[in-house]
Amino acid sequence: MEKINPISKEQLKFLKRDCKSIITAYMKQNNLSVHATAKKCGVQAGQLHMFLSGAGGLNINTVQRIADEICK
Repeated sequence: MEKINPISKEQLKFLKRDCKSIITAYMKQNNLSVHATAKKCGVQAGQLHMFLSGAGGLNINTVQRIADEICK
């Protein structure tokens, strides 16, 4: 089992901002729309759009699904 370094309290404070930044960078690098990104990650496009626009949030399972796709 690999050793995992936990994030700090300070990093946790900016988790939402950092997730948005990482997802947006992934979309730009891969020339993907919100809809295409959502489809690739297996999440609802409206949910992802609301999160990226600041109008909604994502649960931890949805964030994990997106992370799994980004980290492939």
